[in-house]
Amino acid sequence: TSRTVTAGGTLEVNSSGWQPGSTVTATMCSTPVRLGEVQVDASGEFVTQFQVPANAANGSHRLELTGIGADGQPAVVNLAITVTGGTSEAAALAFVC
Repeated sequence: TSRTVTAGGTLEVNSSGWQPGSTVTATMCSTPVRLGEVQVDASGEFVTQFQVPANAANGSHRLELTGIGADGQPAVVNLAITVTGGTSEAAALAFVC
């Protein structure tokens, strides 16, 4: 399932299954754009918002989260997103590593 977000808007992401205390990096792909990093809490979870660039192209993209999974191994989680034009709106995503 793809989530829709407006270019320049925010994307709320919550995720679990990460190594406690580690850092997860979010990248929006088609043309890779690093959206930021987030610190994982003691239970291996995080909730944060990432700003989608105002100049992001409309259409299908992929949000890629990279970090260390709860098992201590490198982990990558991908989720489809759709960028649209118009007014800014928030989209919420939830997934497990």
